[in-house]
Amino acid sequence: MRKIYLLFTAFAFIAGLSTAKAETVSPYSYGFDGLDVSEHDFAPTGWNHIVDSYAGDYVSYTAYDEGGQDGGAYLGVGSQELGYGWEVQEVFDLLVTPPVSGDVSFYAKQSSSSGSVEIYTVTKNGFQYEMGAAYEVEIPTLSTDEWTQIVIPSVPEGTMLGIRGQNVGIDSFSAASAEIELKKAMAITEIVGEYENYADINADAEGNVTFKFTVKVQNTGETVLNPGDEGYAVDIINNSKDNAVVGTAQVPVALQPGETSEAFDVVARISGITEPGENYWRFYLRENLTGVETYYGWYYIYAYLPMLEVAIDETYDTVENGTTVDFGTSREPVEKLIYIMNSDGGAPLNVTAIDMPEGFSYTLNALTDNNEVGEPIAGVPFEIAAHGKALMTVTMTTDVVGTRSGNISISTEGTEPFVMPVAGVVVDPSKLFVNFEDRNFPEGTYNEPSEGGEILWTVASVGSYSDPNYAADHSRVEPLTKFVLPKMKVEEGDVMSFRAAKKNTGVHLNVLYSADRKSWTTAKAISEDAADEADRFSDEGYTNNYEFKTFTVDNIPAGEWYVAFEGGYVRVDDIMAYTMLEVPEYDLIVEGASFPSTAMVNYASTVSATIVNLGKADVKEGELTAKIYLNDEEAASASVPAIASGESTAIDMAFTPHQAGATTIRMAVEGVATADATAEMTVAEETASNIVQVGEATGFTSSNGAGPFKFWNKQSITEIIYPKEAIGIPAGAKILGLTFKGYHSGKNVQSNINVYIANESGTAFKGYDVTGMTQYSGVFDMTNGGGSSSNPIDVITVTFPEGIVYNGENIRIVTTADSDGYQTVNFEVDNNYSSAAQQKASDSNSLEELEASASWGALSYMPVVYFAVEKDATTISGTVTAKESGAAIEGAEVKLISGDVEYNGTTDAEGHYEVNVIQDALTYNMEVAKEGYFTYRSSGISFAEGSAVKDVEMDEATGINIMSVSIPAEGEVNSTMTVKATIENGLEKEAGSYTAVFYVDGAVAAEAEAVALEAFKSYDFEFVYTPHAEGEVSAYVEFKNEYNTATSEPQTIA
Repeated sequence: MRKIYLLFTAFAFIAGLSTAKAETVSPYSYGFDGLDVSEHDFAPTGWNHIVDSYAGDYVSYTAYDEGGQDGGAYLGVGSQELGYGWEVQEVFDLLVTPPVSGDVSFYAKQSSSSGSVEIYTVTKNGFQYEMGAAYEVEIPTLSTDEWTQIVIPSVPEGTMLGIRGQNVGIDSFSAASAEIELKKAMAITEIVGEYENYADINADAEGNVTFKFTVKVQNTGETVLNPGDEGYAVDIINNSKDNAVVGTAQVPVALQPGETSEAFDVVARISGITEPGENYWRFYLRENLTGVETYYGWYYIYAYLPMLEVAIDETYDTVENGTTVDFGTSREPVEKLIYIMNSDGGAPLNVTAIDMPEGFSYTLNALTDNNEVGEPIAGVPFEIAAHGKALMTVTMTTDVVGTRSGNISISTEGTEPFVMPVAGVVVDPSKLFVNFEDRNFPEGTYNEPSEGGEILWTVASVGSYSDPNYAADHSRVEPLTKFVLPKMKVEEGDVMSFRAAKKNTGVHLNVLYSADRKSWTTAKAISEDAADEADRFSDEGYTNNYEFKTFTVDNIPAGEWYVAFEGGYVRVDDIMAYTMLEVPEYDLIVEGASFPSTAMVNYASTVSATIVNLGKADVKEGELTAKIYLNDEEAASASVPAIASGESTAIDMAFTPHQAGATTIRMAVEGVATADATAEMTVAEETASNIVQVGEATGFTSSNGAGPFKFWNKQSITEIIYPKEAIGIPAGAKILGLTFKGYHSGKNVQSNINVYIANESGTAFKGYDVTGMTQYSGVFDMTNGGGSSSNPIDVITVTFPEGIVYNGENIRIVTTADSDGYQTVNFEVDNNYSSAAQQKASDSNSLEELEASASWGALSYMPVVYFAVEKDATTISGTVTAKESGAAIEGAEVKLISGDVEYNGTTDAEGHYEVNVIQDALTYNMEVAKEGYFTYRSSGISFAEGSAVKDVEMDEATGINIMSVSIPAEGEVNSTMTVKATIENGLEKEAGSYTAVFYVDGAVAAEAEAVALEAFKSYDFEFVYTPHAEGEVSAYVEFKNEYNTATSEPQTIA
């Protein structure tokens, strides 16, 4: 078949050609001169070609001008194995001779040693030529050097032979007789359809459809084509209906070879289109000389009938009659878009009525062909054109609160009504309703972090990409944490509802209520195995996609309450709660307070916490003060920085207890709002030992790190050699115990631990050799956690009852741990020592197995240790007497103060006192107080030389004693300055019975009012002074009364 020029993709039948009247040529010969092989289906005149291919590859044919059997032209044939590598396929591509008879022969020559020739019989079936059986003939041995004649004797009349050459040349074909026919062929070169591809075509009322194609054809054969010739026509084929012919047109003009016709019409006529719905059919045009079909496109053909369909989203996916439309729960009007469609209708759809239930309204709009919202539709009745749509916007109104339900009914002419049940809930605007679609928790909500400070409740999408449906989402099975709604008012009989879903098995959700967000009561506990169905999660779905279920809570008593949802790996949505209260301007929470469980008298401890501002207003700096109370006595205070609404700030506070015993410790935030957190701790007496820290705490072990023990594994052995240059303990001192500090969370894990200690002269590791070492054995219970990186606690403290006398060399410590579980303990470490410790750890069956099997690994740090070193208590002692009489003073309170460190004692009947001073490296101030005497004060008391003796004489409290004076060191001419003085008064004094004077260079510069003074109380005085001359002056304060004259030390003002 010659080259066919098409504007469309064609299905190529294998060399199917009509023929003109045959001419008998006898004898017949063909030498392959001037042959065009540019098309895959080429063939000499009167011949045909069965084309075969594989994966887009074809057998290669080449027309050579010389080198043939007679020295001239010949035809070269390539390989019949197509493809590459493993993908090689053998094909059968045949040159088909004219019908021949008698003796037939041709010449062949190999182009490679694999060259071959095969002969097959060929028959014609309709438009196609088909290969038959191999023709029985002896093929001589072929050569690459010379042409070999292949003779096929006595071929029956009318036989067509198929020559399958492979890697050979073919030439000089001859036959006793051949029937040579000129080919008739045409090609469709242009098609113009009455309708575009994918067009909608509607039948008429009788079910008939008519449409046409305008085509052009070209004569691609070897003879003239005339109207009326057999096959000189074009068919329309319905490929979707078994290639049924639905229209035929004869070509109306004669065409010379190569000539193209003018356009002419081919009309399709289809009847019987009477059933509703679309007929999605594909159409081809076929020319009937060679049977080539040319694809045009798809048509949607519809009966002349309306067809009501309804969709409830913009995908226009239809829903069944009776489908429920859920408007959800809302306090605002909710709109749903409902599409009334006649998409598959071939006739107009008349909508006669639309009925809405109470609480719902609707509007109507036309939709354009591009599905854009068009002009409003006034109302029913109205018409929707064939294949058209109308938009019905349905609104759940908010005029009445509560549950809404009913049916939307759409009636059309000639069909049953389309009914859609609708449901929804309108929330009382005074009630708290949370659907999380704004992707936030309600204002004033408190989101409780885990012990590790992580926020596990977030608002996340739990729906599809097109319909996200946000909800509160908890990210872990453990730990359970809470999100706490702002305070609400619960009336008698109020019921709260919400939807919840599990994300996996074995999870829980608790609904709690509290008046203060501290003490909580459980209102509902939801799980997957609860006894009551009303308390069980839905099991429909799969991990991360379990279905939501509605739950109710009706047992929270009347009052004002905070409501919390506490859970792990669950979801909560559509909370319809109680009457909302105004979120306060200032609302605080003390979060994650970390209190020490133990402390020691005169040693500072730290409390850390986060202060969260849940109120609507920002807290300005200075508006809040954080305080530490020990048994309701203030022990420390600090200003709280500014906190924006919804934000938080972390705060650490140090305090020093001065009284041993069980102690209630409270961190309180005071100011524009209040909040607190409370814990119990034990304050130990200060012991007469020194705590010597060895190593600088430069960091902590990691989550799976080691330190002196490795609880990340069940068993561990650690060896540490503390170098003598890091140990600040004198030789001969006795070590009574040691402490490792750090922090950890609470977990029910216990470990049998051993600590071995000994003096060590060398630096080489000895491994698990504890011969002759002092041993401590005990159990480390990790159930109660504590501490943080900013507030490490004593994690493990061990004692050695007999002690170990330090010899001034290195100290070697070996520890073992054998635990019943796994835990992370973060220990203090010193990263400045990279070769002081080694460790082995695993989950062995025993320490012995660990020692035998595991290898040692070096630690890149040295665990910090605190040694308790024995010492004798240092004392201060003396006698307290009256200055004037020399009499002993009994019951005088003696106090030594150095910063937050305090020591106290009381004089006996002889006026004698003795006070133990444990921290004797400090310098102290001394106060001695006794009613009836002025407080004695002294500073700079040191114990550098050991215990001290200090006798004290006290003045009888009759007159006035100056406790402190504050005089500015600098002044400015004509600028006012204020001088302050604090006094303690002796006996009661009437107003005006004394003088209070400020002197400058011996002259009265200012006086303060002499107010009445009660006995044995302290008072503050202020003096206002304005200098009028430059230069340095000497100034002091004087209080004169009938009992004494009290004068402060002179100070210089520049």
